[in-house]
Amino acid sequence: GTDDDWGTAGNWSPSGVPVNGDDVYFEDSSQDVASSLGQSGVTLDSLNIAQSYTGSIGSATNYLQIGATVCKIGYQKGFGTPLGSARLKIDLGTAASNCTVFNTHTTPTDANKGAVQLLANSASTDIEVKKGKVSLAADSDETTTIDKMTVSYDSSKATDARVTLGVGVDLADFDQTGGIVTSYSDNAMTTVNCLAGTLTIEGDGTITTLNASGGAVTANGTGTITTATAEAGGVIDWTKSGRARTVTNCKVNAAGSIKYSNAVTYTNGITTDDTQVCIIGQAV
Repeated sequence: GTDDDWGTAGNWSPSGVPVNGDDVYFEDSSQDVASSLGQSGVTLDSLNIAQSYTGSIGSATNYLQIGATVCKIGYQKGFGTPLGSARLKIDLGTAASNCTVFNTHTTPTDANKGAVQLLANSASTDIEVKKGKVSLAADSDETTTIDKMTVSYDSSKATDARVTLGVGVDLADFDQTGGIVTSYSDNAMTTVNCLAGTLTIEGDGTITTLNASGGAVTANGTGTITTATAEAGGVIDWTKSGRARTVTNCKVNAAGSIKYSNAVTYTNGITTDDTQVCIIGQAV
C-alpha cells in the first residue's frame, strides 16, 4: 500500500493486519508508518526491520506500540551499505522480548536522540546494541524496565555503538564490550560491567557492583556504589564531578587504575590484590 497506516489491510502482503504470532518484515522499502500505532494488544513472533528499510516508524510524539518475542533492527542480508531508517520508535510493551540492534542510520531525524528509540516494560526483556545510535527512554517523562542491556560492536570496538540510557531506565544488569554509553538512569542497577569502550554515569541510581575490566568509566552519579573494581586495563575516573558520593568498597587490581577524588567517600578505603596498580591523585 501507499498510505502510512499500520491498520490498513492492503498495506500488507499477504493482505491482512498483523496479529499475534505473525512474523513481520520491513525490507527494501521507504514507506513510512505513522498511523494506527497503538498495537499493544498484539505480540508478534518477530519484528524484523532491515537496514534496507529507509522509511520511518513512529512519529515525533508517538511510538509503534507492539509486542515482539524477537526484535531485529538494522540487519543487512545482501550486498551494499544501505542507510537504514533515521527514525524507528518502538515500544515493546509488557511482552518479554529479545531485541538486537545491528545498525542504524547515522543521522537521526529527532535531534539529540538515536535513530532507534526504544521503550519496554518487561523485566524479562533483553536488549543488545551492536552498532548505531540508540536511545532508551529518551525523554525525561518516559520509563523503560528491562532485565539486561548489552552494548557490543561490529567492527570498531571503540565507536560502533552510541547509546543513551534515559532517566527512567530501570535494568538489573549492564554489560559493555565496546561503544560509547551515557547513563542518566536514576534507578538502581545490580551489576555494571565495562569490559571495553567508554561509559559515563550521570544518573543517581545506586549500583551494587561496578567493574571496569578493560573499559573506561567516568562515575559522576551520586548513587552509592557498593563495590567498584578497576582491573585489566580498566579505569574508573571519579574526578569529573565535585558532588559528594560514596563507594563502600573500592578495589584496584592488576593493571587497573582509578582517578582519586576527595569528593568521594571511600568507606572501607582503597584495597588491592596486586602491587602493579595505579591510583592517580592520591599519595601512596
